[in-house]
Amino acid sequence: MPTKRQSNDFINFIIDAEKNPKLADEFLSKKTAKNLHSFLHKKGYKDIPYNHCQDILAARKSMRGRIIPGEGKKAVDCVGGQKDY
Repeated sequence: MPTKRQSNDFINFIIDAEKNPKLADEFLSKKTAKNLHSFLHKKGYKDIPYNHCQDILAARKSMRGRIIPGEGKKAVDCVGGQKDY
Protein backbone atom coordinates (compact mmCIF):
# COMPACT_ATOMS: atom_id res chain seq x y z
CA MET A 1 0.00 0.00 0.00
CA PRO A 2 1.44 3.38 -0.96
CA THR A 3 2.22 6.06 1.57
CA LYS A 4 -0.45 8.59 2.46
CA ARG A 5 0.83 11.63 0.58
CA GLN A 6 -0.92 13.97 -1.84
CA SER A 7 0.49 12.27 -4.91
CA ASN A 8 1.83 8.77 -5.37
CA ASP A 9 4.85 9.58 -7.49
CA PHE A 10 8.18 7.83 -7.88
CA ILE A 11 9.79 9.66 -4.95
CA ASN A 12 7.08 8.25 -2.70
CA PHE A 13 7.72 4.81 -4.15
CA ILE A 14 11.46 5.09 -3.37
CA ILE A 15 10.70 6.12 0.22
CA ASP A 16 8.34 3.17 0.61
CA ALA A 17 10.73 0.72 -1.07
CA GLU A 18 13.47 1.74 1.35
CA LYS A 19 11.24 0.51 4.18
CA ASN A 20 10.11 -2.62 2.30
CA PRO A 21 12.87 -4.67 0.61
CA LYS A 22 10.32 -6.97 -1.05
CA LEU A 23 8.80 -3.97 -2.84
CA ALA A 24 12.29 -2.94 -4.00
CA ASP A 25 13.03 -6.46 -5.23
CA GLU A 26 9.78 -6.56 -7.19
CA PHE A 27 10.63 -3.20 -8.76
CA LEU A 28 14.08 -4.43 -9.79
CA SER A 29 12.59 -7.49 -11.45
CA LYS A 30 10.64 -5.39 -13.98
CA LYS A 31 12.48 -5.29 -17.32
CA THR A 32 10.02 -3.40 -19.56
CA ALA A 33 8.29 -0.06 -19.18
CA LYS A 34 4.92 -1.78 -19.65
CA ASN A 35 5.58 -4.23 -16.80
CA LEU A 36 7.00 -1.50 -14.55
CA HIS A 37 4.05 0.81 -15.21
CA SER A 38 1.56 -1.97 -14.50
CA PHE A 39 3.41 -2.98 -11.32
CA LEU A 40 3.50 0.59 -9.96
CA HIS A 41 -0.19 1.14 -10.69
CA LYS A 42 -1.17 -2.16 -9.06
CA LYS A 43 0.78 -1.11 -5.96
CA GLY A 44 -1.09 2.22 -5.82
CA TYR A 45 1.47 4.55 -7.41
CA LYS A 46 -0.91 5.83 -10.04
CA ASP A 47 0.73 9.24 -10.58
CA ILE A 48 3.71 7.74 -12.44
CA PRO A 49 3.10 7.99 -16.20
CA TYR A 50 4.29 5.41 -18.71
CA ASN A 51 6.95 7.71 -20.17
CA HIS A 52 8.47 8.10 -16.69
CA CYS A 53 8.71 4.31 -16.48
CA GLN A 54 10.69 4.37 -19.72
CA ASP A 55 13.02 7.00 -18.21
CA ILE A 56 13.35 5.08 -14.93
CA LEU A 57 14.46 1.93 -16.77
CA ALA A 58 16.90 3.89 -18.94
CA ALA A 59 18.40 5.57 -15.87
CA ARG A 60 18.64 2.27 -14.01
CA LYS A 61 20.47 0.73 -16.96
CA SER A 62 22.90 3.64 -17.29
CA MET A 63 23.73 3.53 -13.55
CA ARG A 64 24.91 -0.10 -13.53
CA GLY A 65 28.43 -0.38 -12.20
CA ARG A 66 28.65 3.09 -10.68
CA ILE A 67 29.96 3.69 -7.16
CA ILE A 68 27.41 4.69 -4.52
CA PRO A 69 28.91 7.69 -2.68
CA GLY A 70 29.67 7.01 0.97
CA GLU A 71 28.84 3.34 0.70
CA GLY A 72 31.92 2.03 -1.10
CA LYS A 73 29.77 -0.31 -3.16
CA LYS A 74 29.07 -0.38 -6.85
CA ALA A 75 25.46 0.23 -7.80
CA VAL A 76 25.53 -3.15 -9.53
CA ASP A 77 26.20 -4.77 -6.12
CA CYS A 78 22.84 -3.43 -4.98
CA VAL A 79 20.99 -4.51 -8.12
CA GLY A 80 21.79 -8.18 -8.23
CA GLY A 81 25.49 -8.37 -8.98
CA GLN A 82 27.81 -7.82 -11.88
CA LYS A 83 27.74 -10.27 -14.75
CA ASP A 84 31.00 -11.98 -15.64
CA TYR A 85 31.51 -12.83 -19.28
